[in-house]
Amino acid sequence: MNYITRLSAEHLADIRRLASRATSGPLLVGCYCETLTAVEYVSDLLSHGSGPCYMLYAPDHPDTRIGPNPMRPEHVAVTLVTGNGPTSEANADYYAEVTPQLVTKLIDEIERLRRI
Repeated sequence: MNYITRLSAEHLADIRRLASRATSGPLLVGCYCETLTAVEYVSDLLSHGSGPCYMLYAPDHPDTRIGPNPMRPEHVAVTLVTGNGPTSEANADYYAEVTPQLVTKLIDEIERLRRI
């Protein structure tokens, strides 16, 4: 999805669809314990779920090596791990779309409507 232009009814419907599939809030921010490495901590957390683990990563980060399959990157700068539960893929899809550009467009649209 690309939200460069004004938010259309289709864009709003796409956002609504993504939001309806993701885990409802509130969500909490967690930080791994400093006595474990990040890999050990995440590995332990994921040992309680099942299925594939979804994450968001920064494709333009200098340390990222995507390789032939973007869904299975070789090395990445992970920005968010949504886990391996029943809504993990939907959560990853949703969070990937909630970009600063999208939020700015939503604010612009609200401000425009308030001027009417």
